Amino acid sequence: MISPPSVLINGESCETLSVLDRGLQYGDGLFETIRVVDGRCQYWDEHMERLELGCEKLGIQFPGRVDLGKDADSLIQPSQMGVLKIIVTRGVSERGFRINPKNPPNRVVLLVSQSQYPAKYYTEGVELVLCKQRLGNSPQLAGIKHLNRLEQVLARREWDDEYQEGLLLDQFGMIAEGTMSNVFIVEGQCLITPELETCGVHGVIREQIIKKVDTWSMKIKRENFTKQRLLEADAVFMTNSIFGVWPVRSFEKRSWEPHPLIPRLLATLGFPA
Repeated sequence: MISPPSVLINGESCETLSVLDRGLQYGDGLFETIRVVDGRCQYWDEHMERLELGCEKLGIQFPGRVDLGKDADSLIQPSQMGVLKIIVTRGVSERGFRINPKNPPNRVVLLVSQSQYPAKYYTEGVELVLCKQRLGNSPQLAGIKHLNRLEQVLARREWDDEYQEGLLLDQFGMIAEGTMSNVFIVEGQCLITPELETCGVHGVIREQIIKKVDTWSMKIKRENFTKQRLLEADAVFMTNSIFGVWPVRSFEKRSWEPHPLIPRLLATLGFPA
């Protein structure tokens, strides 16, 4: 039996894009990374909503949930574990920044295996480092997962493997997010996460936590905060769609014990504790 392809471009088995693709030339596009568990995409609808919103913001034709769903189904085997990555670019164009509104987009769907993160990241927590690289403020791009990730690439160059994640500040010196994650702090019975009105990504897990915690006995706030406020928090944790929730064990000279909220969040969100 022939295994299905691991990469599809516009629904066809292929691993190459034109060098004139605007995603390659200008980072003109968007992407989603989706956790695959037991052959199913976690939070598929939420990822599609963000992708569609991103296409609307950038003026790129949304490929459609039907075609993207067919691509995913053809790649994912029953009981399979991994990460599905979807890339949508504005497609091929002639030289220059000018956009042709009739330009058909390119959609790339690929499935990759994903190694399990160490269990201690969930039980003991992770170590953070403050990155020198800062996020530029751009309200037009805030929230969406556009292809321009050079700020994150440069930030990730700042450490090797001695830390598990890096914190990024915005241009005003406020905590924005991690290089690959969103950040929450706990103050008593209140969860706080940055507003992300001018930079950063509205993570799918971040949004799920905001919705779910709002129904619990805790309060949730979208509110910008400083590094000092983070250091004074009762707990800190990072979130993304692939690893779920990581409690922070240490940052600079401050250390924390894993908060009892973490196992509840992991179970509620469908991640192993």
